[in-house]
Amino acid sequence: MKDKLTVLVNTCDKYEFLWPDFKNLFDKNFPTELNLDVCLLSQSKTSSLFNKCFTPGPIEFSKAIEYALNKIDTPYILWLQDDYFFTDKLTGEEMQQYIDLCIGYKMDRLGICEDSKYYSHTKVLNETNLYKFNLQSSYTLSLQASIFRKDWLINIVKGKDWTPWETELCGTLEINKINKQDKLSNIYMVERYFYSEAMRKGNETNFYKEFKKNKLI
Repeated sequence: MKDKLTVLVNTCDKYEFLWPDFKNLFDKNFPTELNLDVCLLSQSKTSSLFNKCFTPGPIEFSKAIEYALNKIDTPYILWLQDDYFFTDKLTGEEMQQYIDLCIGYKMDRLGICEDSKYYSHTKVLNETNLYKFNLQSSYTLSLQASIFRKDWLINIVKGKDWTPWETELCGTLEINKINKQDKLSNIYMVERYFYSEAMRKGNETNFYKEFKKNKLI
C-alpha cells in the first residue's frame, strides 16, 4: 500500500502545540505496520514526528494544498486535520478495504467520516456502509478525513486563492458543475467516526481539556 497512499496531516504554525498529542494517538490507533509516509503540511514550522514536512510559507490554503500534493508521489492521499485526534483504531484491513474501494470504483474522494445532514447520498447496493454522493450534494469537497485521488484534488485547487472555508464551498460548486455536465459523481463516503475534535474556532474543546487533564494524571 505504501506505493499507493500517503498520509497528509494539515495544520498551521499556531497549532504546533497539538502535534505531539496528535501523533501519539495516531501511532496508537493507526495501522503503522503499513509503513505509510506520514507528512505534515504546515506554514513554516517542521517536526521530527513526521516523515516529511511541507512548508510553503504564508500562502493561501488552496495553494498550500497544491504545493504539498505536487511533492507526493502516490496516486492517493489520506487527508487528516491535526486538531482531530484518533480515539478509535483504524485497522490495516480497513485501510486495505478503503483503498480497494477507491481503485475499484475509480473514486475521486472517499470520505471516512461521520454522516451529516448536509450530505445527500445513496447507499451503494451490495456494499456494506458505502454511500455515493448524489449530484449537487453539499460538501462534495470536505476537509473531513478522506482519501483523495491526488491528481483530481490538484485539478480542483490549482491556481485558486481559497481559504479553508472557500476550498470546501467553492470547491464543491466547481465539482458539482463538473458532475452536472458529466451526470456522474465519483464522491463516496463510509460512515466511520474514529476521531474527536480538539479545537473548535480556535478554542480547546471539552474533549481536549479532559484529555490534557487525564494525561497529566
